[in-house]
Amino acid sequence: AETIGAHILVPRKVQEVQQLLPVARQLDPGIEGEGEIEAATELVRKGKAAEAMSQLKDLQKRLTDTINDGILSEIGELRATLDKEDLGRDEVNTMAVIEKAESLLADQRYADALRAVRFARSETAQAVNVLQASQQELVRVDGVLEEMSSLGFEVREARMLLDQARRYRSSGRFNLVAEMARRAEHSASIAAWEQARKKVEVMEK
Repeated sequence: AETIGAHILVPRKVQEVQQLLPVARQLDPGIEGEGEIEAATELVRKGKAAEAMSQLKDLQKRLTDTINDGILSEIGELRATLDKEDLGRDEVNTMAVIEKAESLLADQRYADALRAVRFARSETAQAVNVLQASQQELVRVDGVLEEMSSLGFEVREARMLLDQARRYRSSGRFNLVAEMARRAEHSASIAAWEQARKKVEVMEK
């Protein structure tokens, strides 16, 4: 009875394993499996279905272990990045996706869980890039305003705009930081040009 049951269940188990292989390969490109599937199929033809089922179960466990370990590792890296970087609203969104991925993983929906994690990783990398770029822009424009001030130009309005850019950064609205910083720089340039023009007019009188 066991052999008959295994003979019926082997094709289903093969299908399950074949669905796991591409997911596992995204986490470990070197993982093997086709040879074992072929060997199991050959065992069935030889009337050794129970042995084939045992081998397929071993392969399935190895694949699911690889997938679980890989996805949990990527989630761990994401959490570490979120702990390190202050991503504001993006952090809240990413955490929601991570929690969804963990739920999918618990439900053994491996492909969906991996897709969710990879999406969260992509979004986090993009958010970190925007965060770092916004910080660099703040530093750069602050340097420009400092230089203008040292040359005797009044750039108070520009500094107010730069302060607004910093507030955007503090509230996690990183996409607005660079734009506001550039507005501050533009304001300072106009102010400096106006002040220089007036000085020239005074000198010419």
